[in-house]
This record gives sequence, C-alpha cells and structure tokens, in this order.
Amino acid sequence: MKAGKPGSDSFPGELLQADSFDRRCFFPPLVLLSPFDWDELQQRPQFLARELSKHHRVLFVDPTGHSFLTHAARRLRNLPARRRLLAPQFRRIDDRITVATPPALLPFSMYSQAINGWNHRALRRLVDADVRESILWCTFPSQLPFVKRCPRRLLVYDSMDNYAEFYSGRRKRILGEQEVQLLGMADLVFASSVPLFEKCQAYARNCFLVPNGLNDCFFEPPHERPDDLPARRESIIGYVGAIADWFDWRWIELLADQMPGSDLVLIGPFLSGHPQIKRPNVHYLPPRPNHLIPAYLDHFDVALIPFLVNSLTHAVHPIKMLEYFARGLPVVAPRLQALEGNGGDVYTVEDLNSLVPTVKKAIAEGKKERLRGVADDFRWTRIADRVEDLLCRQMSVRGM
Repeated sequence: MKAGKPGSDSFPGELLQADSFDRRCFFPPLVLLSPFDWDELQQRPQFLARELSKHHRVLFVDPTGHSFLTHAARRLRNLPARRRLLAPQFRRIDDRITVATPPALLPFSMYSQAINGWNHRALRRLVDADVRESILWCTFPSQLPFVKRCPRRLLVYDSMDNYAEFYSGRRKRILGEQEVQLLGMADLVFASSVPLFEKCQAYARNCFLVPNGLNDCFFEPPHERPDDLPARRESIIGYVGAIADWFDWRWIELLADQMPGSDLVLIGPFLSGHPQIKRPNVHYLPPRPNHLIPAYLDHFDVALIPFLVNSLTHAVHPIKMLEYFARGLPVVAPRLQALEGNGGDVYTVEDLNSLVPTVKKAIAEGKKERLRGVADDFRWTRIADRVEDLLCRQMSVRGM
C-alpha cells in the first residue's frame, strides 16, 4: 500500500513496519487512539506519541467525536481539504508520526452502545492495514468496540482521568462498564495518578503508575517578560491550563476583590462557558504554545490550581503543579488526593476563608529553587523511558 501524503485519505502502509534499534527489544509500530485531536491543547497523548516515536512508528488516531456537530466543526476548522467532512484524512507530522482523522460519524455515541460500536467499526475500517503486529494504545473507555475487533501484538490502556465522573446517568454507567472491560483485557495498564492506579489495580493484571511529565522547555533559563502580561503592580497571581466545569470561580472572585493591588492572569482555553468574573485586575489570555508558557511563569509571583474538590479532580495528576515547580513557583491548591505526597511543597487551601491568607503567605515566602529539582524527575523523556521499559518487559514475557 502506498504511503499517505499530507491530507490524503490513503493509509500510510509503511508506518506499520517495525523497527529494531536495540537487539534486546523489538520495537513494533504503535497505534494510539487519542481522546483529543492532535491539534488541540497539547496533552499526555501528544507528548507520549512524540517521545515513543523515537523507537516506534506512531499512528495517532484523532477521536471519532462524541458529538457529530462538535466533531464536524473541528474537522472543518482544522482540515483544509475539500472532502474533509466525510472522508478520512492522513497527514504526516514527521517521518515517525502520522495523524489519522476519521470522518464525522453518527451522533449520540455516548448515549448508545450500538451507535458507539458502529462508529468504532467504521474507525477499524479506516485503519485498514493489518495492525496485528502493532501495539494498540487506548485512552478512553468508549474505544472498547474498536479493541474487540482489532488484532494487535499488545494492548495498552492509559488511564488519564476518572472519565465516568465527567458525566451522569446512562453515559456515566456505560463508560464505567466499558472501562472495567478494557482494564480486564489490557496487557498493560498505565495510570497517571495514585487514585487512578488504586482504582485500576482492582481490575487489571499489570497496572503501573506512570505520571504526567514535562517538556525540556520548562527547564530553560529565565525568559524576558511577555508583552501581553499586565504592567506589574504588587504581584501577579497566575493560572495556566484549561478552564472548564472543574474550575472554581469563587477563588478568582475572592482574590480579585480582596487583593485589588494584584493582577490575576488566566491563560488557557474555555472548554465550557465564558469568563464568569469581570474585574479590572482579572486578565484572560488565550492558550499559548507549550514552549512559550515558561516565559509567563517566570513573571508570576504565585501559581494557582483553582479546582473544585470532587471525585474527578481528586484523580487528576497535577501536571500544572510540575510546570509551576519547574520554574520555582510557589503553588496554591485545594486539598486534593492527587497532590498528596509532595513534601509540603504545595500551599494547601482548606476552605475559602483561608484562600487569601494562604496566597499572601506563598507570595511572601517567594520562589524556591529546590522545587526545580522535584520537577526534574518528571521530564517526558524519563517518563517515556519507563514506559518503553515496561513495554519491552511485557513483550519479553509474552515471548515476542
């Protein structure tokens, strides 16, 4: 089969040729089913794909989309080809990574297992080359129908969130059931936080804690002040990341009102709703490429993790905390289970009454050089090395 060109709808067949860079281990190709589009906010799937592509050829498969309209809108926005809505697309990121974007499929897949199954059968036909010798890497419970129909050398399930907690009712029940089945089928299960590890371990044969990591750009020397930061007054209180249902707007309101001499800078996409707090000292900046984020962090005085406390946020591994630590920033956060075990390096907010005093204390104590050492253990290169070692061991056990 011929190689796919950028934007083409033919499968890049040579992607599924295996590499063997080390005689101790065979490096088969990797098919990664992502819950996020490649072009969205760069997160764990994209970072791991880049790192693992050093040893594996990677086919990164964009999600089918839980909503027809949402998925169609993403394709129309991101893909320039004329047949972009109903035809699959393949494009090269580099000579090691190819991104496959499926066509817009049936709506309501989150409500119906039958529709979800049909969509993933269509996705299986999209990847029409023989992937029997590939590592199949899953990231979301609803990918179960694809897994059931797809031959593979090894099945990996990467648990990044307590996904069922994003939903309620029928959707929550279906996702929970699908995840239990995936955990039982997987040859390897990776969990990004201790709470997720404890949950997955009850159903999985081989479960390992593999936390989120950091790019090397977070360890570069200090940067000059970005032009779009507000002029410095007393201090800058910052947050970088997605703003969604788990965001606690009460923090922003309290800090804006009770610390009027400080500026609150929120950098990131709005995944749900719109800014709820409008104050002269609250500044909203759009998402920034990963390599530009350290420049903003360098000029914060304190960084926030303003999350609501619930079963969803308890399970989230705090990549933001590590990014802040890498620049020596003091971090203020609620008491979350996933933040425990950080040696007292996080300033914990027990309730709203303690928020402002805690932030002021963090600012007064200033940046801490030793936090950079904590973050250094979480470079993506090191995380990927651990993943690679676990993959090789599992293939060795299975006689591959």
